[in-house]
Amino acid sequence: MCLHLLVCPPLNAITPCTVRAELLHHFFRRDLPAKGGWIWAKPELIDDDTKVAKRVAWLNKYGCLTKPIDWAEVADLLDSLKVAHAMVLLRELEMKGNKVADPTGFIKKAVEQAGGDEVDLAGTGSGQSAVADRIEELNTGGTLSAQIDAASVVDGLERLPEEDALGLLEELAEKGPSVKNPTAYLRFKLNARLAVLGVSLDDVSEHRKILKRVEWLNDYGGLLEDIEYNKVASALESVGTDAAMTILKQLEDQSAGIDNPTDFILRSTRQTNSRAGSGNSKPTKAAPRDGPVAEVASARESTEPVTPLKALNDFMNFLNKGPGKRQNVKLAEVAGALEALGTKRAMRILREMREKGLGLDDPVSYIKAAAQRHGFTAVKAEAAEPETAEDVDDVSRLTSRCKWLNQFAGLAQPITIDEVIGALYCLGVPQSMSILRGLQERGASVPDPTRYIKQAVQRANTLSAEAEDSSSRVKEEREVDSSLDAPWAEEEDEEEEEIFDWPDESEQANWWDDEDLTSDFAAAVGDENDEAWLDWSAAAEPAPKKPRTDASEAAAAAGRRAAARLAEKRDGPRRVVGSVTGYTQLVPSRATVKRSYEGLVKQEIREKQEPEEEDAVESRDEFTGVAAVSKATLLPMSPQEKMVQVRNYASKHAVYLDEQCIKALSRLPFYRAKDLIEEVLLGGRQRQGVSNPSRYLMAAVKKMSVGLGVEQGIAMEMAVSLGVVLNNDALDELASIPRQESHAIIRELAQNEEH
Repeated sequence: MCLHLLVCPPLNAITPCTVRAELLHHFFRRDLPAKGGWIWAKPELIDDDTKVAKRVAWLNKYGCLTKPIDWAEVADLLDSLKVAHAMVLLRELEMKGNKVADPTGFIKKAVEQAGGDEVDLAGTGSGQSAVADRIEELNTGGTLSAQIDAASVVDGLERLPEEDALGLLEELAEKGPSVKNPTAYLRFKLNARLAVLGVSLDDVSEHRKILKRVEWLNDYGGLLEDIEYNKVASALESVGTDAAMTILKQLEDQSAGIDNPTDFILRSTRQTNSRAGSGNSKPTKAAPRDGPVAEVASARESTEPVTPLKALNDFMNFLNKGPGKRQNVKLAEVAGALEALGTKRAMRILREMREKGLGLDDPVSYIKAAAQRHGFTAVKAEAAEPETAEDVDDVSRLTSRCKWLNQFAGLAQPITIDEVIGALYCLGVPQSMSILRGLQERGASVPDPTRYIKQAVQRANTLSAEAEDSSSRVKEEREVDSSLDAPWAEEEDEEEEEIFDWPDESEQANWWDDEDLTSDFAAAVGDENDEAWLDWSAAAEPAPKKPRTDASEAAAAAGRRAAARLAEKRDGPRRVVGSVTGYTQLVPSRATVKRSYEGLVKQEIREKQEPEEEDAVESRDEFTGVAAVSKATLLPMSPQEKMVQVRNYASKHAVYLDEQCIKALSRLPFYRAKDLIEEVLLGGRQRQGVSNPSRYLMAAVKKMSVGLGVEQGIAMEMAVSLGVVLNNDALDELASIPRQESHAIIRELAQNEEH
């Protein structure tokens, strides 16, 4: 027996409920098949009867029925049908709406007429949906790089319209092996599509969020012990998700200093519950969603300050008298950090500490660390460091200070205490504490705190050494200056009483008024028993007065000399351990070359021949006269001499060249000819070997396109002046013989018209 589906009502029967039902039908049929909890024409995939119950509840609330459906009467009847069959029946009831006077009776009658599960629906013969069939086809086809995990994506695909789900699968099939993980690709696409519908592929409950966070902390949080979830689950759920996440975040931040994370969580949840239920005798267990909102709202209402001073006083009372008291905190210990933070930031931090229980184990360190994080390093009234006992040595004090900086100063990297503790101890506690205080003020701006401390210690040692050296030198210079200015300085101490044996008051009545007597006394300071030092002739005729040098002027002059020496020392090269100094002294700024051949044309420096060159010695004997003449007269090397030099150098390296090649090389400077011969020895430019050295060198000489030599130029000028045209080969031949003979040949050519 067939069921009648979607019967359109007549126009005169259209009511607001009918219009609403039609709109809902259109909306849910196209976009939100899973929103109401039903999918039709898919009987085998949906076997959860709770979806039918949800559908009935939805109809009772939004279906515009004349009266609600009695679920107790129709539950067994609908359970006898397949889920898809029951959904179609309820859909028909929704379309009829308020036309059905008794919805419960309508369902009973329709089930009796349908005959239970014997109803045959189109498209149910295969036993599974088209989406599942397509997934199975793709897995067996071998066109994908990996098989699709149907269990993880089929539910999400069934929430979409069938056309959209099949479209996603076709898109995946077109991409083929280019998709490395087809399951992840489908889940990514499904999350995007379902997010538009307001549905999540993985609906994560509040309990699941807390569980995942605890598992992550156990795996990657760096805890000293794992959290026992069975002990903390109920406690975390009792404070709500937001407060639980805050407690777990605080545990992650302080992971290195918490020995038992489970006890820490239980203690923090008790403190949160006690603050939230301070008005009640026992804290009430709120729902996971509503609890955090109510808790935060009540806490804000109870702790909202009227004035900053009143809020600060309330917070100090809370720390010292409230629940979870750890230590007596004085206002002077945190006043500097709070003042540096400012009123708004300080009130916000205090409110977070009171509401969320952050930093209650050590409030002073927490507030100072907050000031460091916000960049307020200039704390005016920093609390004094706790006084240590007399038996605590300097190493322990420095070590504890470094540990405190690693934990609360917000450094970019922790200080390697073993590398710096020795240098700090040798420097002394006062200067070391000053260096560490400077590091604390800079905070995260110092990329490497260990290196910063080492450099600061080295700089402090250098400054102290320079100060001691300068003070000792100034003292020595003052002693030298005083000894130079006053040769009688040694006798002055012994005879001070005798020199300054002032007369009585009666005798010195008019003593200072006599200028001559005053000058004589100033000039006569010395040994009065020694008469040789006094020139009586000069005393008879008073000498012109000399300008007196005041003691302050002498001291100023000595100070200027000492300052000049210090400036000279400061401007001079500093001594650095391990470095090289003096490498720029007595070294000319540019290279100097001997220029004994100035004034000559194209003079070449002859290379010194080594004593072991036997061939060179023989050739030198052959051309002793020519070489002696050229050396005596400082004439340039002749081409004939250069040919001999090139031939000897080539023969020395077992390279035998013909005469044409040697003549061509003699036109080049000897260092270039030498480089070409060495290039042949290395195998040519391509380093593949040279089969014909003479031919290779001739080609290289032609590529260089050098000008004429001295002898060739002289011969060329002579020939041009006489009207004789010569090529390069002829000029080379003429240059290889003495100049007189070459000039005689050119004159003969000019006179002989036949040539």
